[in-house]
Amino acid sequence: MPDASVVLTRATKINRIVFTTVVIAALVSFFVLAHGFTGGERGWLGIPGRRLFIVTSGSMSPAIHVGDAVVIKPVEPTEARNLSLGSVVTFRASNNPHFLITHRIVAVRSSAGGQTYYETKGDANDAADASALDPARIEGTVTRVVPRLGSVLVAFRTPRTMATFFFGFVFFEIALASFHAAAAKREEEAVDANPS
Repeated sequence: MPDASVVLTRATKINRIVFTTVVIAALVSFFVLAHGFTGGERGWLGIPGRRLFIVTSGSMSPAIHVGDAVVIKPVEPTEARNLSLGSVVTFRASNNPHFLITHRIVAVRSSAGGQTYYETKGDANDAADASALDPARIEGTVTRVVPRLGSVLVAFRTPRTMATFFFGFVFFEIALASFHAAAAKREEEAVDANPS
């Protein structure tokens, strides 16, 4: 069995690794959340060729839940006119171009002039969206859903979570320092009691 000083040294290293990991996660969450809510205008641009959004509505459950993160691949206007039935797309709302919606294409239609437009619907909704989707409003197609990532990132942004983590870290560091001091004192007393 390793002696107390080895155990304490390991515990200190683990504590610092956990602290560093959480700080990095908090910084990442800050940058993601600064840009990445569905409902917000922009996504996180840190993924080459992709944008990340955090889902804030349950309209796409069970495929996508509140708190999940969706990764979208931006599409050019010409690509947006050739999407297939069943594609999940992120698009600007017709009444608010700064608000983004992620729904599934349930029908592909053509106007009398030959213009393509889409009918969209949230999987959890009973009816299709009220307005037809002009391809020009489409930001991109969903390529991946990361379950609960959004909830984790949101949690790291709350002051309560960060304060709890910080004070927990400080308390643990103080406890480890006290154990180190007590172990050093015991070793010193043992050496004094058994001089060689």
